[in-house]
Amino acid sequence: CYPNVQSDERSELEKIFSGVRNNIPGLLEEMIVDPASEAIQRSKLGLTFEDHNFVSMDGPISMRYLRAFGARFGMAMYFCQTGKILPHDGGASARIYSNVDLVTGVVPDQLFDILPRPTTLATGKNSVESQFRYSSQKSDNEGMVIAFATFRMSFGLMAAAANDWAKLVEPSFPPEAIPLKPGFLKEL
Repeated sequence: CYPNVQSDERSELEKIFSGVRNNIPGLLEEMIVDPASEAIQRSKLGLTFEDHNFVSMDGPISMRYLRAFGARFGMAMYFCQTGKILPHDGGASARIYSNVDLVTGVVPDQLFDILPRPTTLATGKNSVESQFRYSSQKSDNEGMVIAFATFRMSFGLMAAAANDWAKLVEPSFPPEAIPLKPGFLKEL
């Protein structure tokens, strides 16, 4: 939660944690950062204990769900940019960035050179800009879309979706980086 949980949000947060604990056993425990690692990271970033709390997002359970979420986001951006549903022989992949990655420059600058200014979702006077910002761009032939989003500055993701799965595959990719094909949720 960024920057911190307000007293009126605590009840909602407890319900969310309870739901996660019931539906994805082990996830919350996997996200705990050991105090020594947290102290080292705080020192590197010049943060005090009150500034922010850290969570680990790179465990196997976290990455499985974040990868699926990122692929879904990529498929949604493909539709938004092209007006077409990603075909069955297409695919989408995502790279997840922690909030530490976002503030320390791990996200490639070249990404922001090709993407338009970020936007958010809004209806009338209601906006979720403090919670969600995104940007996406399609290739000239509409065969590929790239997108970037941030979620409350808690994490970010870069997603790519292509109408041909092979456009996203590199032989050296580890299994967790292989793009997901439409319909992958049936296998989760």
